[in-house]
Order: sequence, then structure tokens, then C-alpha cells
Amino acid sequence: MGNAHDSTPVYINPSNGNTIQIISPPTVQTTTGSNDFIFYGFALQEFKKAKLKVFISGTYMHKGYNALGEKFGDFLGIGLFASKTYFKKLVLTGQLRYEHFGKMLLSPNVDFIAQGISVEPESTGGSKISFVPQVTYSIKSVTFYGMYDLPLYQYMNGLQIANKNLLTFGVNIRFKPKKFVFNESGK
Repeated sequence: MGNAHDSTPVYINPSNGNTIQIISPPTVQTTTGSNDFIFYGFALQEFKKAKLKVFISGTYMHKGYNALGEKFGDFLGIGLFASKTYFKKLVLTGQLRYEHFGKMLLSPNVDFIAQGISVEPESTGGSKISFVPQVTYSIKSVTFYGMYDLPLYQYMNGLQIANKNLLTFGVNIRFKPKKFVFNESGK
């Protein structure tokens, strides 16, 4: 559980240096500050002769209220993947992904205006369906990867920021310990 009380200075008194701060909007906080329950599922079917894998993954996050009385919307993500390996090192994957973000809820017992928090719950939440082609290439313990998130359908409640396209590149390096770190006596 984190802290959802990050603040932003809005005025510095030039005569004494005192700073007036307000709590930053929830969209720029480093954490929601709530306890959440996360459920995850995964299933795989491999066709070895064709070097083809078909799999599905799902994630559901049930969000709790934080100390400020905010409950960020629950999240559901389901991905259907097809993956084919070429030359033992190159893997091409296609993903069809559905995501749903629930609306934010505010506790009726909290006076958000008095706390300086400006939140518009009607401008939170939405749904998205996207196609995500991915490519990975491995050389020994180093894997290079890239993916492109192309939204096919996207609906956001109210006025909020959403991505049109998302391009990701990365490098994954695996460090493997030696088989025998200790001798047989354990020293």
C-alpha cells in the first residue's frame, strides 16, 4: 500500500519562503494508495510440429478505497495470443486484447473540495479493444522485443487522455547462476 498524498507547490511566499501545496490529481500520483485484489489466469495450447502456440491470459483487479476516500475503477484485461517461432530465435506473436477500466468512485463521507482534490468520476473509465503484433529475437541470454498497440475500438467516459497508438521496444537480459556455486560440503 502506498501513499496517495503526493502534493504540488502552488505558491511560494517570496518574503518568508513558505510554500502552499495542494494534493496532486489522482492521475499523476505514483500510487493509488489502496489495497487491491489481483486475479490472474493463463492457458496454453502448443502445437510442436508447427512451432505454434495459442494462449489466453486474463487479469482482474478489484480496487479498494484509499485513505482519501477514492476507489479507482476495477480493471479487466483479456488477451488472446497466437505465436509462431522461426529459426529457433525469432518469434512473431499476434494478440487481440480487450481491456475495461471501471469508473472511479468517491466516498460520500469525504469533502473533496475542502481537501483541495478536484476529481471528476464521470471522466474516468472506459473500454478498449486492440490488436498487438509483437516480435522477439533471442541471442543466448539476451532477448530483443518490440510491440505495437493498435486500438481497433476505444471508448473513454467523459474527457480524459487516451493513447492512439503505442510502440514499445526493449531488451531482456537473463543472468543464470553457475550450476555448482558451492562444493559438495556446502562451503
